[in-house]
Amino acid sequence: MNGRLQGSFAARKGLRQGDPISPLLFVLVMEYLTRLLNQVAQHREFQFHPMCKNLQLVNLCFADDLILFCKGTFRSVNLLMEGFLKFSQSSRQSANLTKSHIYFGGVGADVKNNILSSIVIEEGHFPLNYLGVKLKPTRWICCNFLWGANGHCSKFHCSSWSQVCLPKSLGGLGFKEGCNWNKVLLAKFIWAVSSKQDVLWEK
Repeated sequence: MNGRLQGSFAARKGLRQGDPISPLLFVLVMEYLTRLLNQVAQHREFQFHPMCKNLQLVNLCFADDLILFCKGTFRSVNLLMEGFLKFSQSSRQSANLTKSHIYFGGVGADVKNNILSSIVIEEGHFPLNYLGVKLKPTRWICCNFLWGANGHCSKFHCSSWSQVCLPKSLGGLGFKEGCNWNKVLLAKFIWAVSSKQDVLWEK
């Protein structure tokens, strides 16, 4: 087929939304992006985000959502953008700048202004709502607050995790217990599939 005339019509192959092969192609394209960004991370001037350094994490992607991580330096941000631009030019996939934001934490005003003027992406403000979860940098220190930052040094443990997760009315701190919440969300997804809800995730 591929554009050859079939009777009075030109036949073309292509993908439409909902095509069964689309998820596979998406994974392949995102794998290419990840490999490009990992190459960027090997540059001697690139610096990982402080909380991603041990894992050497540069990006996370889910469906059409993408998060890039790096230390808040002008050079690190520009190296990431150069890698993403190379990906866009070769794959013809580009970011929607009207829906894209950059988030800063502990970055000086001068450096922030230089970065914003260079990449021309609007600054976002915390909490960041990602996949329905509100992310805020200050929330990441909860375990340190309860049990200390260094797991190798002894520290008095005020409460067990089960006690911490109790409602405040029962003497706890009202934290959400991750394992149980995960089971609840998985059950919700199973219910959505079994009831054939008309939602994108079920499709």
